[in-house]
Amino acid sequence: MHVTRSFSVIDSHTAGHPTRVILSGLPVLKGGTVKAQRDDFRDHHDELRGLILHEPRGHAAMVGLVPVPSQHADYGAFFISSYIYLDMCDHATIGFAKTLAATGQLKAGTSGFRLETPAGLVAVDLAWDKQGELEQVTLTNVPCHLGARDVACQIASNCGSDAILVHLALCCADQSGLKQVDLRSAVHLAFDELELCDLPFRLAIRPRLRDGGADGGLVPGDACGE
Repeated sequence: MHVTRSFSVIDSHTAGHPTRVILSGLPVLKGGTVKAQRDDFRDHHDELRGLILHEPRGHAAMVGLVPVPSQHADYGAFFISSYIYLDMCDHATIGFAKTLAATGQLKAGTSGFRLETPAGLVAVDLAWDKQGELEQVTLTNVPCHLGARDVACQIASNCGSDAILVHLALCCADQSGLKQVDLRSAVHLAFDELELCDLPFRLAIRPRLRDGGADGGLVPGDACGE
């Protein structure tokens, strides 16, 4: 068998969500920030994404993490998936922390580290058990942003109202592309199922009813990633 290219990777899973940390085999990327290096990979080496993540070496749900140099944090990394690029991925960041610990790059008792991602700086706090094994990873993500306020969404009549008003909270999104997206026409509610149509990010939504129900505040939590 003739091998033309090889990669060194470590696979992990976070509650079943897969992460493949790519340790070697990728070209040197240009850029002074993680986002710039991600963009260089996307613009000039995107064919490697499918090679590393698709079958027979991977599958449709695989997420890859590419460690890169950072001038602003302890580590830098960007995230690739089978079909898109992610500005931030919580489960892959947890998997990266476990991989660093398993390979001895994080010493037992290390309180945490900062990770530069395309979305911004993420604080990663670590807790260890008495045997020196990494037991818990806590993330402080980048701030979310109010994308649109009081967006009227039609719902089925048996839900008790013909429409609700919602605020759209954007988390881990590249804000530079928001002007090209019509947030107010891109959200649809059908019965109790939320459909997000053609948006380059995921949204966290709390309903605000016209009759004075829920307060419509921003929803904290994991609105990023897969």
